[in-house]
Amino acid sequence: MKKHKFPFKLGMQYENWEFDLEPIPDKYKGRDSYKYIGKEQFYYYGIEVKEIELTFELDILVEVTYNLDILL
Repeated sequence: MKKHKFPFKLGMQYENWEFDLEPIPDKYKGRDSYKYIGKEQFYYYGIEVKEIELTFELDILVEVTYNLDILL
């Protein structure tokens, strides 16, 4: 199975992805949330990641949320 490393590491700067992000307004007070809209596809144990949300506090990445579409 092909492994894919996620480039999002906590503590990284907003500038690393600023052109691949779409703002999510007013999700958290004091933080900025963005939807990743880059062209690269990511997989988690062979399951495609449908959506990635990045949350920044003072332009530092503090939270990454991966949404998977799993059928059981």
